Amino acid sequence: MRYNDLTYRELPLTENLSETMTRALPFWHESIVPALRQNQKVIICAHGNSLRALVQYIDNLTDEQVTDLDIPTATPWVYELDDRLNQIRHYYL
Repeated sequence: MRYNDLTYRELPLTENLSETMTRALPFWHESIVPALRQNQKVIICAHGNSLRALVQYIDNLTDEQVTDLDIPTATPWVYELDDRLNQIRHYYL
């Protein structure tokens, strides 16, 4: 099995938050942002580290702050953003 130019055995078993951010931010900019700009509601269901990367970016958290961030499993977290996609507030349902 091949994934791009890597064989299945060459794929890393883990990735750090920086690597996750590198992978998640293009999806944010290319898929999520356009939907938000069209006033669509977006639901993101992802692994904890992917969510942590997006929260770090949206909330402009430092590496130390995001390390302390606890994202509970199966608990919806709502973000309200302004027209420039800056956080107004966020809360758990």
